[in-house]
Amino acid sequence: MSSIVSKEKIRRHHNKLVGRIPPELGEKLMSLTANFLKENSFTGPIPASLANMSYLQFLDLSYNRLVGSIAPGIGNIQNVQVLILSTNNLSGMLPPSFYNLSSLSLWVGLSMMYGSIPTDIGSNFPKMKGLGLGRNHFTGTIPSSISNLSFLVDLYLRENRFSGYVPPSLGRLGALQYLNLADNELEANDNNGWEFITSMAN
Repeated sequence: MSSIVSKEKIRRHHNKLVGRIPPELGEKLMSLTANFLKENSFTGPIPASLANMSYLQFLDLSYNRLVGSIAPGIGNIQNVQVLILSTNNLSGMLPPSFYNLSSLSLWVGLSMMYGSIPTDIGSNFPKMKGLGLGRNHFTGTIPSSISNLSFLVDLYLRENRFSGYVPPSLGRLGALQYLNLADNELEANDNNGWEFITSMAN
């Protein structure tokens, strides 16, 4: 697979590929724009060499058995727009370098990631369309600036340890089509915590 040097897209999803992802991918396929390796049995960490794919726009490594933290260099791929790493055994915090990717849509569900949603997420990802952090160990509150993600279509935060009230302004996300906040530690009472639903109805 790593001997192919001129491809723009790799589709090897839903196969029986095993072992580690060859680091040569990032050394010989630097012009790659899309990489689909989901639904295999890859193990080991995500190769740091993938950060060399400066043209990469779409990376899907979901449904494998990848471990370790996410290579920080991936956040330096300025063209990447969709990053799907869900359903692996990844751990650690999201690399701060991700916050430089204003168009990023990110899916890291069903792993062992932790940390919190940055308070300024609304200014860092103005073009984000999807955020999937479900089934991890994220904590903290849902920041009110998330309501500035005017292009957000999917927000999947279920089965974490988010706490506090849901920001009332969340209901003003006009593009939002899917919202899942189930199985967290969020609060609501007779006076607070339900305003976002009222905003959605309006």
